[in-house]
Amino acid sequence: MVVDRTPPTIALVSLKPLQLRVAERVTVIATVNGRVIRASVRPGVFTLAKHETIRTLSVVARDAAGNESLPLTYPKAK
Repeated sequence: MVVDRTPPTIALVSLKPLQLRVAERVTVIATVNGRVIRASVRPGVFTLAKHETIRTLSVVARDAAGNESLPLTYPKAK
């Protein structure tokens, strides 16, 4: 048995269109301009909210073991 306690990482690639990068298969939970988006994504760069201007963003990635990434926010929290 292997115990996975390592949280996934998520990185912002672009705001227009909204592109993010993950290193493993995860479920992404994002709030974009107040609207919640959930998506299962493969490793690499992926696009969310293709035709929206991003005013606010909060996103986390959750892996199969239930580990959750640190939240990524825009604009950056002060």
